[in-house]
Amino acid sequence: MRLPNKRNVEGDGKKMDQAPPTRNPFVHILKYTPMEKAKIALMTVTLFPIRLLVAAFMMLLAWPFAFLATVGRSEDSVEPQCLWRRLVDIILKIIMRVMWFAGGFHWISVKGHRALPAEASILTLAPHSSYFDAIPVTMTMSSIVMKAESKDIPLWGTLIKYIRPVFVSRSDQNSRKMTVEEIKRRAHSGVSSHLHAIRGEKNNPALFAVNVRRIMAKALGVPITDYSFEDCQLAMAEGQLRLPVDTCLLEFAKLVRRLGLKSKNAEKDLQEYGNRARKLEGQKLSLEDFAQFLGLPVSDMLRDMFALFDEHENNCIDVREYVIALSVACRPAKTMETLKLAFKLFESDSEGAITEAELSVILKTALGVSNLSVSRLFSSIDSNDTGKVTYDMFKRFVEENPEFDEEFLYVVNPQLQRGPCHQKKPSLSSLACLNLPGIATTKTANGIFCPDFTDEPTLSAPASPVGITLSKVIPAAPEVCIPTAPHSTLTTVQLCRTHLVQMSSVVAPEKPSNFMGPKEVELILVKEQNGVQFTSSTLVGAAPSQTNPSGEEERETWGKKIDFLLSVIGFAVDLANVWRFPYLCYKNGGGAFLVPYLFFMVIAGMPLFYMELALGQYNREGAAGVWKICPIFKGVGFTVILISLYVGFYYNVIISWALYYLFSSFTGELPWVHCNNSWNSLNCSDWADNSTNNDSLKSTPAQEYFERGVLHIQDSKGIDDLGRPRWQLTSCLAVVIILLYFSLWKGVKTSGKVVWITATMPYVVLTVLLLRGVTLPGAIDGIKAYLSVDFLRLCDHQVWIEAATQICFSLGVGFGVLIAFSSYNKFSNNCYRDAIITSSINSLTSFFSGFVVFSFLGYLSKKHNVSLDNVARDGAGLVFVIYPEAIATLPGSSVWAVIFFIMLLTLGIDSAMGGMESVITGLIDEFKCLQKHRELFTLFIVVSTFLISLFCVTNGGMYVFTLLDHFAAGTSILFGVLIEAIGIAWFYGVDRFSDDIEEMIGQRPGWYWRLCWKFVSPCFLLFMVVVSFAKFDPPSYGPYAFPPWANMVGWCLAMSSMAMVPLYAIYKLCSLPGRLCNRLAYAITPETEHHLVDSGEVRQFTLHHWLVI
Repeated sequence: MRLPNKRNVEGDGKKMDQAPPTRNPFVHILKYTPMEKAKIALMTVTLFPIRLLVAAFMMLLAWPFAFLATVGRSEDSVEPQCLWRRLVDIILKIIMRVMWFAGGFHWISVKGHRALPAEASILTLAPHSSYFDAIPVTMTMSSIVMKAESKDIPLWGTLIKYIRPVFVSRSDQNSRKMTVEEIKRRAHSGVSSHLHAIRGEKNNPALFAVNVRRIMAKALGVPITDYSFEDCQLAMAEGQLRLPVDTCLLEFAKLVRRLGLKSKNAEKDLQEYGNRARKLEGQKLSLEDFAQFLGLPVSDMLRDMFALFDEHENNCIDVREYVIALSVACRPAKTMETLKLAFKLFESDSEGAITEAELSVILKTALGVSNLSVSRLFSSIDSNDTGKVTYDMFKRFVEENPEFDEEFLYVVNPQLQRGPCHQKKPSLSSLACLNLPGIATTKTANGIFCPDFTDEPTLSAPASPVGITLSKVIPAAPEVCIPTAPHSTLTTVQLCRTHLVQMSSVVAPEKPSNFMGPKEVELILVKEQNGVQFTSSTLVGAAPSQTNPSGEEERETWGKKIDFLLSVIGFAVDLANVWRFPYLCYKNGGGAFLVPYLFFMVIAGMPLFYMELALGQYNREGAAGVWKICPIFKGVGFTVILISLYVGFYYNVIISWALYYLFSSFTGELPWVHCNNSWNSLNCSDWADNSTNNDSLKSTPAQEYFERGVLHIQDSKGIDDLGRPRWQLTSCLAVVIILLYFSLWKGVKTSGKVVWITATMPYVVLTVLLLRGVTLPGAIDGIKAYLSVDFLRLCDHQVWIEAATQICFSLGVGFGVLIAFSSYNKFSNNCYRDAIITSSINSLTSFFSGFVVFSFLGYLSKKHNVSLDNVARDGAGLVFVIYPEAIATLPGSSVWAVIFFIMLLTLGIDSAMGGMESVITGLIDEFKCLQKHRELFTLFIVVSTFLISLFCVTNGGMYVFTLLDHFAAGTSILFGVLIEAIGIAWFYGVDRFSDDIEEMIGQRPGWYWRLCWKFVSPCFLLFMVVVSFAKFDPPSYGPYAFPPWANMVGWCLAMSSMAMVPLYAIYKLCSLPGRLCNRLAYAITPETEHHLVDSGEVRQFTLHHWLVI
């Protein structure tokens, strides 16, 4: 091979050599020809919806099989699957292969050796995880390592749990370790990798353990050791464990870090401290002398450290013990270096020899044992009876006698077996059995912890937020003692953060909790006869994590920022964006209607949208709980919760209609094309039938299918003749309720994943429908009529009223949904940017959907040679009558009908999810006892909604639907938002609210937003409430007029939600103590400022509060 020739280029008047450009191997440039681009566009419009539909259907078909196969299955079972489960496995493989075929993977080749059917596949591994891993996994039903959050994905999560993957969680610090262990367990396939005892080892466990340790030491290339802390040195060579010390020494390590005594050059500092300590020759130091020795001023933390070494409480310590402990803290893995330094500190002659008492002090300080008797050990080392031993003698002895601890320590020193739980002094050797929450430790054979002294917070669990108390008299605490008797077989110790010693005199500095908070860890300690001990730990509980500025416990947050944005967009963009806005725009001057619409959007819509997002995010509560800022207005929280509940009674019925239409579209010919069906009346007439001029008595097949085929309204005389629920619609309603439940039962963990489909699918379908619609004859005429500008219509006050009404209802303000969704945001989330983005997307979607709607309406108008006014309408009639009628005339009408009703289904699902989440979050946050039972409470809410909705699926259900639609969220929601705006802008204060926003996002709202909140928005809402009362029209459905008693029921429904505001205000005033003036002060003051009311400082009673902006 040779390098390519270089090119000569001109530069600065000289020719220079420049290497030819090389191709970037990580970038694949796609260049499409015009023909390929046209093909892609055509396939996107025609083939892509079919692929998507088939893949979605296969996914739905796989769910019941996967669910049934997991019922009654033991996760720990190692037995082969029974016959019917193996059949399910085959069926699922076939379904998944069809799904991938629909996704475009027509041929899938396998390279390398393929396992035989008789060989059970244990684990599927990939060098780099990607979405393509799902192909071999679903086609072979093998296990794989996956994120724990994946099992909560609706539908797909059931299939994931079926294949028994190994779940790994980023939030669990032990998850990676457990994942590796689980992979090893599965990979071994039941074959043990441990050494088996032979001959005499079976009757002598100690011999077997020694032989195993020798094999390990030989394999690692380290000498076998047993310095009374058994295998710590051996394990450190491979496992990077630490020197076993008691928990008091762990407290010492924390104080060292806080006092800044642990420098980067630890070896040099230890050498200097050692030389200075040797010169003192065992002289006792007072607190002041100790401070001078360290070069630090006397402080509380230094007193705490001094108390650790003041074993006899005579206000003096031996500084050599401090140097030994510092060596352990600074270099925990260098055990022998610490002991060597200790011998030098205590040596009394040039030979480096120490006495028995000095050896006892060294081992007590370095190993964390109390009242240590080393007489037998010392005499064994000092074989010549010289009364002294050197470091070399000690080292040689323990290398020659690896089991010396069993003979010289465990027998002589019982405190090594039970832990010194009954000692009276807080010395380094008296607190070995205390639990210090938040210290990552490893248990060793002698019952002492091997701590991790690293500074990185990720390597250790968080500390307790209450600090550690060291008292003069420590009460007995057998529940936290760690027995390590030589012949015990199993000891289970549960270390709880509640087992703290009560405060007495000496208190260690308090360490604030970090983000994760303290945890409870269950340690399983297994000790064999030879002293070798094994450990395993399990996280059994976690304390509440970081608190927000309002003092509440840390709240669950969205998995990703996009989850929140899609949830808000999915809720705000609902069916009204498709069936109401385009018609209003067409009826009220076309493009001229955008003037009042955008005007009210800027002065009222966006400010109110921004206000609710900020309110929920700062207070981290639902619609009722946020009113701790002004308790007297909490009733408005219950108002919006009731409104959301009432809307759910009938909104789910619309989704069930869409689902019914979706199922009806899977036919060769759509059922609303002709008049030859059993439900058609004599007045039914096809558009093509022009045999009569009496058009006022005729009805189209699509209209009769909706009213007579779906609703069966002909079998009811009115609202007082409902009949029984129709089983077809009831079944569809039940499916909708099930989808809602499994989307909401785990909170934002599941709903945040569902909206990735439900919030994005409508945009895909709208784009596909627009591309198809603009190619139809007459579509351009329809779009021109939609955008035609008639500025004279702006002189009509009704146009402005309808624009204001559309703004109020299209953004979703007042349902409590925005408050609930934003309460799950991170506290520092930029809610200002979110408000601008989501409200703008909502308005643009409404405008964009108008092009789709009127392209088909223009086509229908030209096809039947009628004016656009005859086919344009709003409400349910547009999406269930006119649009299906237009689709029925297209080639491949069934496919287009399926696509359209999938869009309606997704548009409705995420909006219904938002309404239900508002109810669930609002009540759970208000009644804390429900938080532990969210799944059951969610089930109760959706089942209750289902039972009430049954009235809307009867023969006369359309009358109940119309009544609920007219009264449930009309004037009442405008009233609720008005009270909400007054409570925040006037009683809580715009200035305080702006301070809260600045605390969250670091930017204070400008004058424009504050003026809108204070004056413009409340005036706008007051105007809308007055207009809604003044221009109230009784509900009706076609020619049917509701009886007076039905209107009375409707008004009772509306007033029941509005009445919550005054009723709760009266309850609050009556429940507070004191005179009426004091009660009012408490009721309008934030709960966090009630102490100011006691001192007479009520901000709301000053003129400045009401005038400031």
